[in-house]
Amino acid sequence: MIKKRKIKYKKERVLLSDILPFELPLSFTNFNFYKFLLRFPEDDNKIPSFINEILYKNKKYTVPYNFDIRHNNNHPRKLSIIHPKNQIDVCEFYDKYKELILYFGNNSNFSLRKIAKISSIENFDDPITDEKIVKPDRQEESEKEYYSSSSFFKYKKFSRIFRFFEDNIFYNAEKRFDKMLYIDISRCFDSVYTHSFSWSILGKDFTKKEHTEGRHKDSFTDKFDTLMQRMNYNETNGIVVGPEFSRIFAEIILQGIDREVENNIFKKLELKHSIDYKIFRYIDDYFIFYDTEDDINRIEKELYDELEKYKFFINENKKKYFNKPIITSKTVAKEEIKQFVKNEICFDLKLNDKQLEIVNGGSISANNIKKQINSIIYKNSINHDDIMNFFVFKIEKKIEKINSDLQSNLEKIDYEIKHKYEKFIWSLLDILFFFYSIKPKVNLTLRISYILSEILNILSRIKDKEISNNIHKKIYDEIYGVLKKYIEKKDKISMMESLYLLLELKELGNDYRLDEKMLDDILKLYKNNYDYIFITTFIFYIRDDQEFYKNIKTKIIKIIFDIFNKRNAINPNNDTEKVLLMFDLIALEDFLNKEEKREILSFFKTEDELCQNRVINFIVKNSLNFTNWKKYNHNQELKFKRFKNVY
Repeated sequence: MIKKRKIKYKKERVLLSDILPFELPLSFTNFNFYKFLLRFPEDDNKIPSFINEILYKNKKYTVPYNFDIRHNNNHPRKLSIIHPKNQIDVCEFYDKYKELILYFGNNSNFSLRKIAKISSIENFDDPITDEKIVKPDRQEESEKEYYSSSSFFKYKKFSRIFRFFEDNIFYNAEKRFDKMLYIDISRCFDSVYTHSFSWSILGKDFTKKEHTEGRHKDSFTDKFDTLMQRMNYNETNGIVVGPEFSRIFAEIILQGIDREVENNIFKKLELKHSIDYKIFRYIDDYFIFYDTEDDINRIEKELYDELEKYKFFINENKKKYFNKPIITSKTVAKEEIKQFVKNEICFDLKLNDKQLEIVNGGSISANNIKKQINSIIYKNSINHDDIMNFFVFKIEKKIEKINSDLQSNLEKIDYEIKHKYEKFIWSLLDILFFFYSIKPKVNLTLRISYILSEILNILSRIKDKEISNNIHKKIYDEIYGVLKKYIEKKDKISMMESLYLLLELKELGNDYRLDEKMLDDILKLYKNNYDYIFITTFIFYIRDDQEFYKNIKTKIIKIIFDIFNKRNAINPNNDTEKVLLMFDLIALEDFLNKEEKREILSFFKTEDELCQNRVINFIVKNSLNFTNWKKYNHNQELKFKRFKNVY
């Protein structure tokens, strides 16, 4: 029986839910920092002054660490990790102003992502391992109870947009109105003007008057504005992209715009929301239901005019009009893929007279499935991007069900079932990597990593060495082929998306190590464009085989010091990338020697040897690092990441 236990609220838990972009590698975690802050919640004389200065002292601004992922049409999208000092500031801000965030985040008739309440965390006994765990689950919705929250706040109706299209709210709007217009804000987070946060709550004229008279600087709105600026190089144009708190900041601004638009439409156009028209907004996407062309033209103008006041503009290239039935080609394709996977990719097991049998499927044609999926994509005039995450998700659910059936009947799995499972998985891997290699994305990489982890887990329980070796070799060959392809194409974006697969390769063991030439070719591909994620991922892969990769290690150490040697106007204490790299490298006990660690500290103007040694010992002792060097559990991290939904 699963037991619930309430965990006492801690303000620092924001570090685990609302601070980090979802798209970080599995090896990156805020959990060590979370534990550190529970021990040292503020400036403490037990902490070396150098670390106190970085984490607790006031700063005018910091510079976030930015990294690129693939976005629409192959264009990179810049995501950010904010400085550890600012992470502490966000925790303090949430703790002080959580009720106001809740109030102002639940104040729109348009929003599908209104904040409902502060979420709770509950502890559970794992029914399989009998271990006490904090089990993460999908971003909470107020109507449902989950094992634990993966966000600080619960969202009132929809934590993911696809649920809107499957809900009665959507169908009722379609029944009431004849047409729908879809529009979205172009580069929403890049366009946010931080001062507009106050405008959306207090009004632009009032805000300017308060600032002029000096009565506004200590308010909730000004504090949030200042916080967002200081973590982003004091920029007022644009906010950091990736963290949940940025979405909350933008959401409150957009809810203020929602209220003004609804009020203007009623006063100027005499149209009532939910009666004459209906607007739904999910972050920066608008779904406007209406009946007549005259109505939509006037509604659009009011929305555009109000957005423009806040320096937001509509992406005209993505605007789409729909008549009844209101259904997109992507929705049609999803339904076709759902049915195809259900009917054609099968390995259904049943226990008959104490004998385990395959009652449906067991054999699939990889080439035929590739052709059928491509046909669905072509027929519906969509791109692989539009559907691939959904397709892999359906495969993921299939694998979970198959492995669960095998797990329940381990002692009844005979030779025939084992070898049919091997062939089934072999074909499935062929299919997955065929589509993955077309255009890899971080989300897709993580989904495939989870599937691989599930396969390796059940193979370890089936305990057939020959089958395990064959599947391990297939996984290695597929990952090797993906990496080789992007080296040959000099495709840095795809390589970065696929680099996280190094963590999956590491799980295969020493018999499936990449050779030095392959790693060297990847290093050459990036030349001087190395950054924090690249370096820590590489070190994570080679650290247990340093003798085998000694030439690569030498090159990585040179790259590390090249990064620290780069001179710019930014104080290294305020440079997030250098701070994260410094903590990680010093905490890692078996890669750099003590002299090299002291040399890194010297870049931060910490040159006294006794002081340097104290800093090194303190960081190592307290595990003050962000790459999970010591207690990394691949399966656990995958499960946690899998339940951490992105918007």
